[in-house]
Amino acid sequence: MAETTGLLNRHTLKGVSGVRIPLSPQKEKSPHSWAFSLMSDLFFLLSDFIGDALLIHTSGVISTFRVYGCCLANGGKHSYLAAVKINDQTSGILFALVGTLLFSMKAIFVKLSYLEGIDTLSLLLLRMVFALPFYLFVISRLWRSNVKKWRSISTKHWISLAVAAILGYYLSSFLDFMGLRFIDASVERLILFIYPTFIAIISFLAFGERVSRLQFGALALSYVGLFFVFGHNLGDLSMTSTFWKGAMLICACAVTFALFMVMSQWLIPIFGATSFTSISMTIACFFVIGHFLTVHEVRGILSHTTNVYVYALAMATIATVIPSYIVNYAIQRIGATRAAILASVGPISTISLAYLLLGERLLPIQIVGALLIIVGVTIVSVEVKRKAKKEKLGISKLN
Repeated sequence: MAETTGLLNRHTLKGVSGVRIPLSPQKEKSPHSWAFSLMSDLFFLLSDFIGDALLIHTSGVISTFRVYGCCLANGGKHSYLAAVKINDQTSGILFALVGTLLFSMKAIFVKLSYLEGIDTLSLLLLRMVFALPFYLFVISRLWRSNVKKWRSISTKHWISLAVAAILGYYLSSFLDFMGLRFIDASVERLILFIYPTFIAIISFLAFGERVSRLQFGALALSYVGLFFVFGHNLGDLSMTSTFWKGAMLICACAVTFALFMVMSQWLIPIFGATSFTSISMTIACFFVIGHFLTVHEVRGILSHTTNVYVYALAMATIATVIPSYIVNYAIQRIGATRAAILASVGPISTISLAYLLLGERLLPIQIVGALLIIVGVTIVSVEVKRKAKKEKLGISKLN
């Protein structure tokens, strides 16, 4: 049960960090000024939220989290902000679910943007450009307390972080966006969802990690499910098929993201979760900008419809920045195993949104395949997390 801890007026907002952020005072508004006021307030809330998330990751001493709810009343003339305190388990589950649902919206925003006629690289650039200020803001918040630690990290680890950033946030995203030109968002999400199986395979091939019978069975179940998802397209196995172009691109995206995740397991303990996410995303943003400038002229980015910029902004904030931090927060509160189980709602969310917003339909055999993939991948993810936890406990006991 959530416990209400206070009611804050519109003139100040006291965050978890104890910093008061001035908000715009209420005045008589023109018909459209309340919308601008709301957007500015939401920006401050998002900034404060990220700042509080940093404190949770870096200090480890905050046992509760305040969820700020913004409520408009009387046509926007009066509003209030309520601070709510919830316990660790409840907040962890809540944020794991919300983070997964927000991540699942990315493919929907991409498909909606393509309907406006934008090309892949320009859309990826807009996503990165809109997301970059938030990650730079986070780095600035981390700078004072982490600069000595960053300077002590070896060049080898910084190069590895840059490689991981290019693999996971640039190349993987580019392949994903390319693939979405050819296949439905629901199918894309199901293919991409199998990336934990690639992690298990890479770990076995590269590091000799044993695959248990349960994991092997779950891997087989996942790929049988994928076979069902591909079902009605198996009769046209050619690269002239747009479906198979998209499927291969998304599979490549899943492999590169799996490589990124394998590298991140080694790098996050060195840099810290928040530092790793912020720095690697910033590197990827500049890499995308460089790629764009070698192909397009700068003024080309200003030639798109208003809807494209709205979708790209939503993709950058709602489906990228916010979930990238709150999922880390969820893992810290409820553990990676539970977070992996809750992540299984991702494909269901994308399939539902694609049905409602894009008119996409899965065939009955694809729905069966989707269920098999979700069950199989969830088992693989849980087993991988449990194994990592046991290894960590074993190392701590030795020390």
